[in-house]
Amino acid sequence: MERIMLVVSTMRHSPKAVEYAFQTANERKAELVSLFILDSNLPNSVFQRLHEMDLIGEKPSEELSEALYREYRQRGYAKLKEIENKAKENNIPCSVYLEQGEFAEEVFKKIDKLNISLVILSRSHRSNIARLFFGSAVDKIIKQAKCEVKIVDE
Repeated sequence: MERIMLVVSTMRHSPKAVEYAFQTANERKAELVSLFILDSNLPNSVFQRLHEMDLIGEKPSEELSEALYREYRQRGYAKLKEIENKAKENNIPCSVYLEQGEFAEEVFKKIDKLNISLVILSRSHRSNIARLFFGSAVDKIIKQAKCEVKIVDE
């Protein structure tokens, strides 16, 4: 059976991408794999913003980092459960995974391990100049994935 993978994260959980994934899985009679990624870069990004606003010191505690991951892990499980329940309602075979790591690398690992034929992602809106200077995990996936990639913009 063909497998398509919907990738969601704390920063990428587009309702349009979810709907597209269900529609595509149904049309292709494919299994839907839903992957939630706890991006390992997230705590540093959050802490940098809070530090810039003088809300926390330069070096946040390990407990604060763990609390942030715990919160996002709970959100991830809730989102995956929501997707899994909707798949059951629509008689679409579904498996869910929650992984912590660098966004693009976790996507590539699942593509290889599960023999994914299509990856569905959403992209946050950033200026072209920001993408040029800072890069984009989504752009990396588009260029390097060993399967078809569909970007659903909000």
